[in-house]
Amino acid sequence: MHGNIIVPQGGAADFTAEIDLMKSVAHPAGLDPDRIFRPTIRLVNNVEVGGLTGLVDDTIVIEGCEPSVFIFEDDGMDAALDAANSLTSAIVNEQMNDMGMTEYHYTIGFLLGGDYEIAFSCDDGMNLNPANGKPATVVAGEVANVGLP
Repeated sequence: MHGNIIVPQGGAADFTAEIDLMKSVAHPAGLDPDRIFRPTIRLVNNVEVGGLTGLVDDTIVIEGCEPSVFIFEDDGMDAALDAANSLTSAIVNEQMNDMGMTEYHYTIGFLLGGDYEIAFSCDDGMNLNPANGKPATVVAGEVANVGLP
């Protein structure tokens, strides 16, 4: 565990524990189709969190794509990101809009307020778009809308 948990004396606390399945399930070479499950759990104080949601440009969702987004803590560097170092991830959902057109949406909750980088992938994070992420700011109690790419 990283960090401290503070519960006020005589008070109450409200926390969420989240398992990141993309980080928790490993596909070791030579064991296919078997998988190894090692839970990666984040614990956040619900009064300090917000979220991100957005639309993914359909031109980057290619045929055979397994669309997902990855969230990274913003370290102030413009270097290419590595999905193995992501804070969390989410699956991109295909939806039909009111005009019968296909759209791709994602939503990620329980992010502590602060600055992040977000990137899209079709292949479990092997290739991220944009490679150095798109800036996103999360404010506690709010859901920011950030489109990709």
